[in-house]
Amino acid sequence: MRAFIIPAVVVLTSVAPAPKAQKVYRGPDSDFIAPYQEVIRDSAEWRSVWATTGGRPDPDGNVKKVPNINFKRKMVIVAANPATAPDSVVIRPDPKGAKGVFSVITYRSCTPGAKKTMPVDIIAIPADPGSVMFLDKTVKGPGCTAA
Repeated sequence: MRAFIIPAVVVLTSVAPAPKAQKVYRGPDSDFIAPYQEVIRDSAEWRSVWATTGGRPDPDGNVKKVPNINFKRKMVIVAANPATAPDSVVIRPDPKGAKGVFSVITYRSCTPGAKKTMPVDIIAIPADPGSVMFLDKTVKGPGCTAA
């Protein structure tokens, strides 16, 4: 009887599915005066950020209520980047499933003479005490020559 030893290479990959993101708010402008990327883990900070974004009065003076977030189960990711209308900012969890990695994508339309704005995107994801990293990416529309 003969025994054969067959060498084998086993590659283990651990790619967790991207966390399920719940859209909380996306708007064409905010009161941020500089690019803003933040992880919100408590209701006091959330109320403050909401007042700068979705909680601003509309032209009729109406103010949206602060969305209820259970911070024991969720955390909020906020990103705003300077742009010109009708540009937008979108947050996406890493498509490869890297834990705590989010892409902040600024879509630039390069509309001549457009008003300067600070578009914002806000999502809620399952709470995680780990660190978060933001990766900035710009997608330029037709006619764009500069970022």
